[in-house]
Amino acid sequence: FFFSSRRRHTRSSLVSWARRCVQETGLKEFVQQLHDPKEGIDMKFVAIANPGLKKEPGYKYYDNAIKHGVAIKSALHYSEPFEGRTIAGVTIWLDFFDRTAVIVWAEGIYDLYQASLFDGLWIKENEPNQYCDGECKGKSDCKKSKIPDPFHNASEFDYIQYRPTPDPLERTTLPMAAYHCCNDMFYKQYNTHNLFGLQVAKATHESLSGIFEDKRFLIASRSTWPGSGHYSSHWLAENYGTWDSMIASISGVLNFNIFGIPHVGAPIGGFYGNCTGELLIRWYQLASFHPLMLSYSSSNTNPKEAYVDESAKQLIKNAILERYKLLSWMYSQMFESFLWGGSVIQPIFFSFPEDEETYKREVIDRTFMWGNTLYVIPSLIAKQNHVRAYLPNWRWYDLKSFEMVTDYKEGRTGEYMMFDQPLGAITVLIRGGSIFPYQRVATPAKVMNVEDLRKIPATIIVAPDHTGKAQGTFVIDSQGIKPHPDPNSNTYRHYSFTYMNQIFRINKLAGFDFHEQYEQDYFWELVILDVFGRNNIDFAYMIDSKMNKRELLFRRNYPSNSLIITDKNAAKIPMYSLESIVWGSAEQHNLCKFGINVEKVSYADEGKTMISSLVSSEPKEYQLKFDMKASILTDQIISMQIILNDPGHSPWIVPGVVDEKIRKTFKTNKKIDQSGFHISPVGKPFSFELSDPEDSHDIIFTTKNMPFEYVRNFMHLKFMVSSKHVFGLGERVNKFELKDGLYSLWNYDNNVAETGLPPGNNLYGSHLFYLLHLNDPKKWAGVFFLNSNPVDVKIQHIGMQTEIDHMFVGGIIDGFFFQKSSADQVIQNYHYLIGNPVPVPYWAFGYHQSRSGYKDINHLKDVVNKFEENKLPLDGVWLDKDYMQKMRSFTVDKNRWYGLDSFIKELHNKHKHFVPIIDPGIAVDPNFRIYTEGLNNGVFLK
Repeated sequence: FFFSSRRRHTRSSLVSWARRCVQETGLKEFVQQLHDPKEGIDMKFVAIANPGLKKEPGYKYYDNAIKHGVAIKSALHYSEPFEGRTIAGVTIWLDFFDRTAVIVWAEGIYDLYQASLFDGLWIKENEPNQYCDGECKGKSDCKKSKIPDPFHNASEFDYIQYRPTPDPLERTTLPMAAYHCCNDMFYKQYNTHNLFGLQVAKATHESLSGIFEDKRFLIASRSTWPGSGHYSSHWLAENYGTWDSMIASISGVLNFNIFGIPHVGAPIGGFYGNCTGELLIRWYQLASFHPLMLSYSSSNTNPKEAYVDESAKQLIKNAILERYKLLSWMYSQMFESFLWGGSVIQPIFFSFPEDEETYKREVIDRTFMWGNTLYVIPSLIAKQNHVRAYLPNWRWYDLKSFEMVTDYKEGRTGEYMMFDQPLGAITVLIRGGSIFPYQRVATPAKVMNVEDLRKIPATIIVAPDHTGKAQGTFVIDSQGIKPHPDPNSNTYRHYSFTYMNQIFRINKLAGFDFHEQYEQDYFWELVILDVFGRNNIDFAYMIDSKMNKRELLFRRNYPSNSLIITDKNAAKIPMYSLESIVWGSAEQHNLCKFGINVEKVSYADEGKTMISSLVSSEPKEYQLKFDMKASILTDQIISMQIILNDPGHSPWIVPGVVDEKIRKTFKTNKKIDQSGFHISPVGKPFSFELSDPEDSHDIIFTTKNMPFEYVRNFMHLKFMVSSKHVFGLGERVNKFELKDGLYSLWNYDNNVAETGLPPGNNLYGSHLFYLLHLNDPKKWAGVFFLNSNPVDVKIQHIGMQTEIDHMFVGGIIDGFFFQKSSADQVIQNYHYLIGNPVPVPYWAFGYHQSRSGYKDINHLKDVVNKFEENKLPLDGVWLDKDYMQKMRSFTVDKNRWYGLDSFIKELHNKHKHFVPIIDPGIAVDPNFRIYTEGLNNGVFLK
């Protein structure tokens, strides 16, 4: 879009200039001027390409197709190309099942590139489409021919019993009996028609990959099939300039996100028909939030360019600029869709599947979510200045004002709300719990395209949910063609953001060297929405990757109640070196304490225990002190504790898991200094490492250059491990080996697959133990932390090593390190600490049966009887909550489950066993004996 020109052209003179350039110098020279930033434009050029080749001897590509015999064949004229009619005249089509046809197509694409220097291609008429209905008779008669053919029966599809369209299958396309290479009936057009658009897109993608080599390009295909999204985008052609058509574009975009073609959009204002000024403004506002924003219309309609209607021009420009403020984030969402699959535009029930209201037509047909973050509520009716929309029960903020619109209410459902939407306004809400980049365009005239956005550092918006947490991601990309999730890739950087407890953290998921600068790798300010009424904010600090602390400026913004944090010198804040930003008040002065040094070291237990005092490098009045204790328990087990030394602070230490007798019983003759465990010298920043006891250069893991970090109930410990294979860390739906990503350990009733993105999707068990396969293929090691608080562990593989980043939210550092041995020996050493597995009865190895929803005792008896009737082994019957009275623990429903005790005796007589479920929660009911006894004895959680 030409908003304004740096060459000071008027709108009409700019178009005239473009036409004159093409006429006087040619298309290639014109495109060169489009590309040249010095000309003040710096735009991209997308050319159209149709798959049909005009029949014209001497036309290079037609001659090549005939020479190599790679055109789709006619069923009426054996081995001759099928000839149809298009706008070009008599036309043949390449047979993309033939590899040589792909080469002919690629040659044409390359020649077109040399002639025009295009940046992308869009492909029409690839259904394939033509003027005739099947075979054309002569040059003008497009009626189907009935000429028989002994090899290919042209009429074999005339009398099929069913067809899925009211029109003949050959309506404006190739005859069903036309065939592809190999002379095989399974390659007839009847079978392959729907695949043609995919084939053309695939061949075009292969062709452009050779032309652009290491840069990304755009392909848009009108015809698509499953898999097309791997090669091309799509536009919803050809629509109409009506309100209904604009409404229908929403479901079209949603559908293609499901189909795996997320980069999709509808022609703005409609391809056919005239469009009113009001409809055009509303359509531009809606299309600003479609992944593909395209103005495309027939020459027989009124112009629909953004600048044509003087009364609408400024409002349309505002809509487009609002899109450009979000482009970096939109691109990040699309990038992740490429990496991992998934949609970017979603119906709101994807985010709130249990809310039945979100499935209503007025919700799913008229609103949508962008990346589970932005809720778009457009105006879709003429003269509609107020829009009614449904908001699920959650915290929502307004994107324009950053003010909270509504908050989560415990036990409540969502609500319908009215939003003012005068012409030129669209409602976009931020879902609480989101973090995303937002580029404030201070001088709109300077933003002519996405290249200009690269010069504007983003603002990072943090929109906490009702629990005060938020998360998000951001991709900084050099436009490389292969942005695979490889930590050593040199084409992009992939960040994830988290916010909790007044701490904004940035995690580096993947990408090239984070020690190098990159032009877009900065942001101007951090904006935190709704700071929960904390009026006393006395400091804000940023912490870099080397644990250096720098003070930042902060200010409150009213009425949005947001906190804005910036650099003191109005400088850009680099993301590549940033670890966290922390803010708080004077009474929270110990919120940020870093730089822990070794103060002194002593030994006890005949040298088997090392005791060290650690102290922070802060001014004395703010200093923190820690006690470090390390012991060699056996030849292969070393323990280490780090506890804050503060008389006013009682640390939480996990009781009863590791027997204290184990900590005090030394089953070894070695001293701690002979174990391979070492800490840094006195006066130096605290670090420790574990090496082979026989070879101090053979490091198993080290924390050197990765200082221990303490942040008020938050401890950060980072290892570099001599292993590229890590296993363990909690219960989760994931692969056995842990790949790059963040893994949370917090017991949770959750069945979501682990993605590696924060927050981690741990299930019912948190096991902070991991097994390391060392670079010596016969050797393994292990690490166990005895910490029951929430813990995040981030894993990043770097060559033959792995960086393991531990973030403990409370408790102490209580670690056990397992020296080199076999994998099973490491596990046995771990069991020595926590206890060997429980012995189970013999019958526990038999077959067990259960199901949620057994209606009553008769239902369960019938199940057991069926096993006996079918002579199926059965050793155990597990019974879910169905047997309880009102779902209360320790009760049996006497009506539905009368005779349960007798039934269990029958099971026992048959050498079968009964296992009922029991839940620890007790129903609150003064008439429930278990509740009253527990209340009287004071045994419930307070």
